[in-house]
Amino acid sequence: MEWASESDVEAELRLASALWWFWHIRDHKSEGTEWLERTLSIEAMERGDRPLTPSRAIIRGKALYVAGFLRIMMWETDIGAALSEESLALFRDLGPEGKRGMAYALWNLSVVAGQQSDLRRRKPLMEESLALFQEVGDKFGIAQCLPSIGANAMALDGDYERARALAEEGLDLYKEIGDKDGIANTLGSLGYLAFQQGDYKQATTRFESSLALFQEVRNKYGLGGTLYGLAQAARAEGQYGKATTVLEEVLVLEQNSGSKRLIAYSFYSLGEVAATQGNYKQAAKQYEEGLAAGRETKNPGAIASGLYGLGKVAWVQGDYKQATQKLETALAISRDAGDKFAMALALHGLGRVAQSQEDYIKAGSLHMEAIAICQELRDQMSAAFHLEALGTLAAAQNQIKRSARLFGAAEALYPPLRFEVSARERSEHDQAIATARAALGEEAFAAAYEEGKKMTLDEAVAYALGDVEAEVG
Repeated sequence: MEWASESDVEAELRLASALWWFWHIRDHKSEGTEWLERTLSIEAMERGDRPLTPSRAIIRGKALYVAGFLRIMMWETDIGAALSEESLALFRDLGPEGKRGMAYALWNLSVVAGQQSDLRRRKPLMEESLALFQEVGDKFGIAQCLPSIGANAMALDGDYERARALAEEGLDLYKEIGDKDGIANTLGSLGYLAFQQGDYKQATTRFESSLALFQEVRNKYGLGGTLYGLAQAARAEGQYGKATTVLEEVLVLEQNSGSKRLIAYSFYSLGEVAATQGNYKQAAKQYEEGLAAGRETKNPGAIASGLYGLGKVAWVQGDYKQATQKLETALAISRDAGDKFAMALALHGLGRVAQSQEDYIKAGSLHMEAIAICQELRDQMSAAFHLEALGTLAAAQNQIKRSARLFGAAEALYPPLRFEVSARERSEHDQAIATARAALGEEAFAAAYEEGKKMTLDEAVAYALGDVEAEVG
């Protein structure tokens, strides 16, 4: 490769591009991008003002989308998107000869949209990518698209059946072409689908099968994601010791790979498990570690998450001034970065603080702003957290039927919710449920709760945002 970079730039670009999956699976993404981007720069300088020939455009276009993919897998989203956009433009200009390249560049951009939680923008990108892969008969590309299109349908429309059918179709294609890494990835997708539906045993089985295959092909990136899924399933079943052990294994993997962005989120996840158990001293330590890693990498999302965690600990300990300071800083950082998921988290924390100070109007306003963001993102899990908070708030305001309905809606959207909130939130939740049961009576409470469980995401959000009338049992 060194010889080629000095003697034959086309050969160098072809070699570096052909090593795409080696760079990714063997976790040499930084080295791969260095080779690709250096040679892309050399190619551009050598060519000068001369137009690209069609054959050179294909070679350059592939190098661009491979480099873009590697950057995206390192969560260097802006650079990855720019490289992929340049690739897409080159392949579009090639007409029919560029369809396969267009499909891969579009796929990259759909991953970018997913990382930015923009599922509505992601949908047409994936669908155009799939159509092009089908047109050129690229089975790998088709298999890659199908589970993700299904996951997007689940997130946008709650269409679990379509999500499962598309994932299983993709799994069959991967098996047909003998791609063990693709099989592992799709089993992980099916694991997350089972998790979202509250089937934690099935989720664990899928994650363990995925893990075995990722270990066989030595895909460290895939190992981390699958282990994280196993930790989520363990936490959802209240197996906090197992969740901690698995997350610590993820952290070691990420530290060995030098992925500081993901290190920050692993520390945050460990903090969440500690907070769930009421071990706030340990939680604060983990949040501080995550915050430090986020600041080192200048990652606004990780910084905001760390501050949110520390703000939540301060709230639990009754230091509302410190909690407000941390959470308002987290909100400002996430607004500046346009990170809506982090914004919703910070709003949730501020809503909890306001409720503890008996400023119920402010608390309601903050949670409603957060839940509107979750609806926009089609994020059922996060929406459930805010519905739960509003249910607790409604009970405090003696809006008893409203409280029961909101709790029911929260459980339907995200069944493991009770195992994932902090110990204080869980205590407030249980107290609010007891209050509602006592006020309404078991039969009326159960009826109102079931009404909430039958709500779709949009119906639950509309109910939460609607005019609040006192609903006293």
